[in-house]
Amino acid sequence: MPTEKELDLDKLLAMSKTDTTACVEALITEVRRLKGVMAENEAHFRQEIQKRDQKVVDLTHKLEKYNKIFSSFSRVLTNNGFGSNHHHFHRKRTSLKFANKEEEEKEWSGDESDEFHSFEGDLDGYESDEEVKEEINKFGRDLSKYVDPKDEDNPLLHEKMKVFHDMLDLSKWTTVKSKDDIELFVYSGEEFKASGTMSSTIFDYTPDQIIHFLTIPGQIESCSSVMEKNEIIGSVSQDVKIVYMKIAKILMIASRDFVMYSRRFTSEDSRENVIFYSIEDEEYLKSNGVDKPPLTDGTIRADVLIGGWHFEVLGPNKTRATNFMVNDFKGSIPKMVLNMGASTQAQVMTNMKKAMKKLVEEGEL
Repeated sequence: MPTEKELDLDKLLAMSKTDTTACVEALITEVRRLKGVMAENEAHFRQEIQKRDQKVVDLTHKLEKYNKIFSSFSRVLTNNGFGSNHHHFHRKRTSLKFANKEEEEKEWSGDESDEFHSFEGDLDGYESDEEVKEEINKFGRDLSKYVDPKDEDNPLLHEKMKVFHDMLDLSKWTTVKSKDDIELFVYSGEEFKASGTMSSTIFDYTPDQIIHFLTIPGQIESCSSVMEKNEIIGSVSQDVKIVYMKIAKILMIASRDFVMYSRRFTSEDSRENVIFYSIEDEEYLKSNGVDKPPLTDGTIRADVLIGGWHFEVLGPNKTRATNFMVNDFKGSIPKMVLNMGASTQAQVMTNMKKAMKKLVEEGEL
């Protein structure tokens, strides 16, 4: 943009009384400056309009791809015997696609003589099945739960979901301390006769990056002085895992371990969450590849009554992450040890930030 200063009108008026030629030259210079400003602004606005139009085109193409995927995916679900919940799921996203209800029902009725059990026919433009899978994974976190009808009809899950959201109410927690931008709390609610800790801090990363970090083998253990193991021992679906966690012996207190159901989900306020709680259903565990949960001599199998992560996006690469667990340790635990456990949460959060920064710098996160 031209750098000449704007014309001083008071000086121009004074100049017109003494030097007409200089006054005219000054006016010509000002007109040229204004033309330059207008031309540059016009070019800038034209570029912005082109960018906006391109975004519209890109989004339109992406929407067409997603509609194609879901159209095919819904048929796969139907042909493989999935229930009406899946029909409802698809209709929520495609109700505007049909001119009327009859047309929609016709789309859903299908042709039983033309069964197929894979993505075929409707996915022109995709080079491979891997590309299809990648697009499905990109579409949203809720997709995996519709591939797992066992969890859709899980009453315990729905009960725990409600408790999870209730536990985010800070009136149920007592502040222990706030240090280095990390807030620490101990459970003081009346829902459970149990102990619990909560920590909250701000990460310079997205929820996806934080959750991905938590699933990298060995990373979370390296951030904690009391966690010996935290590993996935069963995979139900993309967002549903069976996790084994072991806490080290503290002073004279025996070590504890947990077998947990873990699930990532998006809440109604569009925030990402991970919920986990102890699971003892042997049939469910076996059906998901866990024949016998790990057992360790001298270790007490304790219960996670409710726990998880809650992520609040504050801005680009800025997320408030809150982690909590309410546990039945199956035995008396001195208050000093419980407070020590709360203090280790600050250590975990601090070490996570350092470890994630290193992985980002190395291009691995």
